[in-house]
Amino acid sequence: MPRTFSRPLSPRHLGSCLLMICLFSLALQARGDDKADKVAASGKTKIVKAGGITLTVPEAWKEKEPSSNFRAAEIEVPAAGDDKSPGEFVVFNFGAGGGGGVQANVDRWIGQFDSEGRKVKVWKGKASPGEYTLVELTGTYKKPIGPPIQMKSKPMPGWRVLGVVLQAEGGPYFIKLDGPDKTINAAANDFRASFGGNAKDEKEVKSDAKTSQTDSGDSSIADRLKRKISVDFRRVPLRDAFDYVGKEIGVAFEMDGDAIKAVGATQNIPQEFKLVDVPATAVIEKIIAGRDRSLGLILVVNEQTKVATLTNPDFAKNRGETAFPLN
Repeated sequence: MPRTFSRPLSPRHLGSCLLMICLFSLALQARGDDKADKVAASGKTKIVKAGGITLTVPEAWKEKEPSSNFRAAEIEVPAAGDDKSPGEFVVFNFGAGGGGGVQANVDRWIGQFDSEGRKVKVWKGKASPGEYTLVELTGTYKKPIGPPIQMKSKPMPGWRVLGVVLQAEGGPYFIKLDGPDKTINAAANDFRASFGGNAKDEKEVKSDAKTSQTDSGDSSIADRLKRKISVDFRRVPLRDAFDYVGKEIGVAFEMDGDAIKAVGATQNIPQEFKLVDVPATAVIEKIIAGRDRSLGLILVVNEQTKVATLTNPDFAKNRGETAFPLN
């Protein structure tokens, strides 16, 4: 059997081989990166109508059917890098002057993150539709799941949210993008560009927010009941309607079951109405008024225990309580 002989590679040949291996690896990596970023780098965009404003977004962003009447547009942003979940881009509009003030919404968005490890930055800028305020949040997001009325959320660590209050005609418009950190960070420039914003023209400002309005413990129930909210109830049980209002304004509502039953009502009476940017008291008054007749119920507020109770006048009188004025 013939014998084979080999000799070691010279340093020059060895170096050449190593260089070729490195170049080949880089080429493969570049090919993979190019494939992953092909859509993002294409530069192709499309127009999305969102109420009275027009958005320009990457073609790869998937427009979806809005899941509620208050959503003027809903878009899915493809996941980036090794993120498993896509981003969600939503535009809200409650009509001219509706939806609350800038600071109230900044506070609300901040309150949707756990305070531990939460980071907040706020910028102000100007786009062609109007001036805007942008808040950027990172940390553990309490992402709402299921119908809003159920008030269920799921903790999402490593999350990022970009929230914008855009002062456009017929607005303000509330534009929000949330998702895994890498995905939202990669989409940030396109997000700003969608409504005409530009990070280079923005000015960072100090946030005055200390906490969310639902976490605040230094205001009275009476003050919280004056806060403006928007509701769109579609056969929502009475108790769930109060739960929703309570979450929006940071008030714990209790249902006096025996008192409600005594007037011939139940906690399951369906609520079906829509009110935009009204004090919470107006929503409660609408519920108590009933569809066909008054339910004969009142609201009793206890500032010491920070609880508001739905009861009837006789039960309240026996306990030495008085009705809270709703109008």
